[in-house]
Amino acid sequence: MVHETAAETDRALLDQCAVPDPRMRVKLLQSLSERERPLVLHPGGAHDVAQPVGATLTAVGEASLELELAPDPAQLERLRAAAWVTVVAQHDSAKVQFELRGFAIQQTEQRARLSAKLPEHVARIQRREAFRVEPPVHARPKLWVRLGQTLHEVRIGDLSATGLSFEAPADGSAPQPGSLLKGCRLEFPAAPPIPCDLEVRSVRGGDGRPSKVGCAFNALPPAAERAVQVFVNNAQLRARRLRPAVT
Repeated sequence: MVHETAAETDRALLDQCAVPDPRMRVKLLQSLSERERPLVLHPGGAHDVAQPVGATLTAVGEASLELELAPDPAQLERLRAAAWVTVVAQHDSAKVQFELRGFAIQQTEQRARLSAKLPEHVARIQRREAFRVEPPVHARPKLWVRLGQTLHEVRIGDLSATGLSFEAPADGSAPQPGSLLKGCRLEFPAAPPIPCDLEVRSVRGGDGRPSKVGCAFNALPPAAERAVQVFVNNAQLRARRLRPAVT
C-alpha cells in the first residue's frame, strides 16, 4: 500500500513513474484540485527535517498553480526558508508526487496562498494491490495493443483484476508511462473478446530488448471486470493445486 504522506526518495522509481505528457500532468493536477484532495508539503533544502505542511490545490492554470495554506506563521516560515517543496497527494490508489521551486507565498489574516509554475516532473506511483498471476501456458489469454500505427499481438506477462503486464516489441514502439492505450483487445480461451483501454504505469527494458510494460485497466465494464476476476481466481486455484505439498 502506498503511504499517504511520506515523500518518495527513490529517484529511479520517481523517474520510472513519471507522467511524460504535459497534458496528462495538467489533467492529473486538475483532478487533485477538483476532488479537493489534501496535499502534504515537505520543505526541502536546508530544512529537510522540518515538519510537513498541509494544503489544498485550489487552481491549476496553463502555466501555474495555486495552493491554499493555513495562515500559521511557523508553518509559513518553514516554507519561506525552504529551497524547494515536495508535494505529496493521494489519487485513488496511487501516490502523486512533484516538486515546486521558485514559489511565492501571500498571506492575509484569514488565509495564505502559495503560487508556483507548473511542475515539469510529476510522478504517479502505483503499488500492486491486487493478486497477480502468470497465465498458464495451456490457457494463456491473448492481447492486442496498438503501438504507434500498428496493432500488435503481445505476450502477457502477468494479470490481475486491476491490470496486466505485457512485452512490447524490441523495435522502439514501447509506450511511455502515463499514456493511454485505446482500442486494446483481451481474449480469454473460449470466451468473447474484451475491448479495453490500458493506462501505462511503468516501462522497463528497451535498448534493443523487449520492454515490459505494466498497465492498469481503464474503466472496464462490470461484465469485463467479472471475466478478468474469474480468470485470475481460476489461475490462482490451479497454481495452488500444482504447488508441491509440504511434508
